[in-house]
Amino acid sequence: MQPPRSPEEQPNPIFTTAVLGISALVIVIASLFAVHLFQGIVGGQGSVSLGVEAVGQVLGVTAPHGPAADRLPGLVSPAAMTPTSGPTATPLPTLTPTDTPVPSPTQTPDVRFYDPARIHTLLAQAQTSYGVASPAFVANVGHAASKLNDQRIAPGATFSFNSVVGPYSPLNGYQPITGSTESMITDTIPVIDGGITQVSTTLFQAVFWSGLKIVERHTHPNWLDRFGAGPANQPGLDAYVDGQTQDLRFQNNSNDWLRIEADAQNGSVTVTIYGVDPGWNVSPNISPPSNEQAAPTEPIFREDPALAPRARFTLSPSTPGFDIVVQRTVTRDGHTVDQYEARETYQPKKAIVLIGPIPTATPVLSPTPTPVVIGSPLPPTVPTFAPVPSNRIDPNAYVLANGQIRVPSLIGMTEADAQQAIVDVGLSTSYVNYQGPGDVPASALNAVAVGQVLSQTPAPGTAVPRGTKVFIAVRKQ
Repeated sequence: MQPPRSPEEQPNPIFTTAVLGISALVIVIASLFAVHLFQGIVGGQGSVSLGVEAVGQVLGVTAPHGPAADRLPGLVSPAAMTPTSGPTATPLPTLTPTDTPVPSPTQTPDVRFYDPARIHTLLAQAQTSYGVASPAFVANVGHAASKLNDQRIAPGATFSFNSVVGPYSPLNGYQPITGSTESMITDTIPVIDGGITQVSTTLFQAVFWSGLKIVERHTHPNWLDRFGAGPANQPGLDAYVDGQTQDLRFQNNSNDWLRIEADAQNGSVTVTIYGVDPGWNVSPNISPPSNEQAAPTEPIFREDPALAPRARFTLSPSTPGFDIVVQRTVTRDGHTVDQYEARETYQPKKAIVLIGPIPTATPVLSPTPTPVVIGSPLPPTVPTFAPVPSNRIDPNAYVLANGQIRVPSLIGMTEADAQQAIVDVGLSTSYVNYQGPGDVPASALNAVAVGQVLSQTPAPGTAVPRGTKVFIAVRKQ
């Protein structure tokens, strides 16, 4: 048992009360901190940092030892710590799968290959008329058109008329033309008088109207009416070729294939160009003729041994001279695609007339008169023979074994008899060319009477297909 304390050792009541008060305060603060820390752990974002800060404050650690809570990445400031109720989840709508139509991609045509299903748009068509012409001319025009027909031109390619239609020789199926004044190489057909440039001219007109790029083109030295374009017979749109240095060339700049159709019949040539619509506009501008010169009146006569004696045939008519300017602009979407301009000069030209050989006159000896004795019989009369009228022609005599017709001689017949004879043997008639003084030499004109046939084409004895046209010239005075 301990002895009792002295009065000095007894505890001071004030001190004891202060210690108890401080202890109670510490316990309260510790309790509050524990509660706050627990809420921070289970509470929102930033609670941990605030709890650490509170401990630091209790322990006397000041804020500058680390960043404030609102400065920490991913944490919010104390002002954002107000507890709020969480967002109410919105149920997602149920999506029902549907078939969404997918547009089919547009196929780009493969222009490396020709497809007739695409090449059906008419780009341009041209036609020229040559009327009545010699059989060789007609045959050459048809032959050239057949070579041009169904030609197919790839995009970007350049078409050459000489390469496709030439060479212009009998070895390539063309028929010779006699009496032409064109300068030619041996065995080459005259391109103008032979009908070749009738086809090249018609093709050029189709190219001109279509808007295709013209690479090379030459005009004729003389203008011929049979080259006129369209119903108005527009001059200035011709194309001369010679098979050598002068050609007609154009480029397919339409970005797809082209197809050419060509046909010759009934005195006309037609050329049509098909392709795919290039979407451009063609604006032509052709000036009226200027510096005009009259056509010469005096023809040039050439003897043609293939014609019947004294027969006459106009190979090419006389033509006037003039100047003309041809322009063309091709545009698409307001932009110029191509421009073409040609300033052309055509010289006047004399007509070329072919005449059959004129027989040399044989001198006739005057017979010695025979004295007539009264009462003696008169000498026999020598009969003279006039041309056989058509009603006495035997058509069977002119039909050959191969079915062709041998052309009868019509010279010296009247116009009516000659026309009837042509029909009787299975041939066809054409227009009549009436000629008088100044049209043919006097020796040829005086060989027949007025109203009789001066010349004919084809020549008598020529074998021709049934239905061939026969041209006659009749003396008018």
